[in-house]
Amino acid sequence: MSCAANARIEGIAWHTAERWLAKAAELAQRFNERHIHGIPLVELQADELRTFAPCKAKPTWVFTSMEVCSRLWSSTVVGRRSYANTKALFSDTLLRGEIVGTPLIMTDGFEFYEGVIRRLLGVACIYAQVIKTWRKDRVTRVERRAIIGTTRRLEKARANTAYIERLNLTIRQSVAYLRRRSPTHARCERRLHRQLELARCHYNFIRRHTGLRFGRELRTPAMVAGLRNRVCSCRDVFAFA
Repeated sequence: MSCAANARIEGIAWHTAERWLAKAAELAQRFNERHIHGIPLVELQADELRTFAPCKAKPTWVFTSMEVCSRLWSSTVVGRRSYANTKALFSDTLLRGEIVGTPLIMTDGFEFYEGVIRRLLGVACIYAQVIKTWRKDRVTRVERRAIIGTTRRLEKARANTAYIERLNLTIRQSVAYLRRRSPTHARCERRLHRQLELARCHYNFIRRHTGLRFGRELRTPAMVAGLRNRVCSCRDVFAFA
C-alpha cells in the first residue's frame, strides 16, 4: 500500500474519532444541563487552571467550582481570566444550586473573586481567601483571610482549598489537553470545553469515589447531592432522550 493511501486511511480514522468525540461531548453536555440542578450549596470552593488554546501566546483559563459536601463539580467556564468569566462561574453555580443556611466559600487570592461574591451574595455567606506562598515549588506559608464574616467563624470552619485543588488534579489527569508536558493541546476553546463537559459528566455521575463510601457502597457525587439514586452508566448518558 502506498504512502498516500496510508495517509488517507489515517485521515479518515482521525475524522471519524473526532466526530464520535464531538457527539459524545454533546450528549454529555446535554445530560449535565438536564441533571445538575437543585444542588444543596453548603460549602463552595473555586479555582482556575491555566492552559493555552490554540498556542502558548494565548493563555486560556479553566474556571471550576465544587460543592464540597457532595464533591460535586458544579460549573465550568473556559476563557480569559476576567471579571466576566468569574461572574459567569458563580452565576451558573448559584443558578444550579439552592443555598442552605450561610454557605462557606473559599477561593485563592484572584482579584475578581471578592467583587463577584459581594455582588451576588453580599453578606449572606462566609467568604475567605487562602493565600499560599511558594518557594522552589514548595508551599512555605499559608495565610487565610476572612473577607466576609468574622475570623472566629472562619477558624471554626477550618477553611482550606484542598478539595478544589484535588479536583484540578483529577481534571488534568482526565483531559489530555490539560496534561503537563504533553504534546497534546487544544486547537480551540470549543474543543477544550467539549472535553471538559465529557469529563464533568463522568466525574459526577459515573465514577465511584472512595471518599464518598457509605458502608460497602461506593457513591458518586450526584448520588450524595441527591441528583441521582444510583450510579449511572455510559449508556444512561448517551441514550438520554
